[in-house]
Amino acid sequence: MDEKKIRLNPYDLVEKELKKDKAPFTILKPLVESQNTLKLLDYFKNSYVLWVYRDYKDVASSNLKKFGLVNGINNLRPIINAEPHNWRSEGVSEEEKDLVFRYFSEDMKPHDAAVLFWYLRNNLFFRLKLDENPRVIMCKYEHLIENPKTVLARIYKICDQQFPGERISKEIHSKSIKKGKDIDISPEIDLVANELLMKLDEAFYKKNPEYS
Repeated sequence: MDEKKIRLNPYDLVEKELKKDKAPFTILKPLVESQNTLKLLDYFKNSYVLWVYRDYKDVASSNLKKFGLVNGINNLRPIINAEPHNWRSEGVSEEEKDLVFRYFSEDMKPHDAAVLFWYLRNNLFFRLKLDENPRVIMCKYEHLIENPKTVLARIYKICDQQFPGERISKEIHSKSIKKGKDIDISPEIDLVANELLMKLDEAFYKKNPEYS
């Protein structure tokens, strides 16, 4: 994979392209730019961020099936090597570095590595105080899968856009739920990730009391 191709272009160039689009609104999916969420919100004044989070076991299982068994280790290595221009190591805190150094090895359990990387990416939500930001919409993946029409309609409403109807949710299915429930994770890493998942759930229900 060409790393440069998955990075977002300079913001002024992105804005130029967006202005060419005549659609009512445009959705971007800059997954490798989560560490730059505040910069994106600051530059694109009328934008919202949709933060979708998912159970770490299912994420780890899906990630390694799609990208290979060592992908989690590959994702952590740039942090170990302190690569300054790699998106994986951008904005990682000292505390997070300590966590990675504590558990990392080239022969660590593959799912441990994938779960640790899930932790790093989702811990950004709180380090950047996105839970306090009114322009950040939280979406619990499992809720979206189980109630796609309701969840999508709510997101459109928050963004002050007309919901086009349930046709946009016809390809959403629940086959991916709980597929990672039996993956092999070390108890310590499971605990760290589960604590963050519970914290995300707490923030989600606080932002969305109607789901409580």
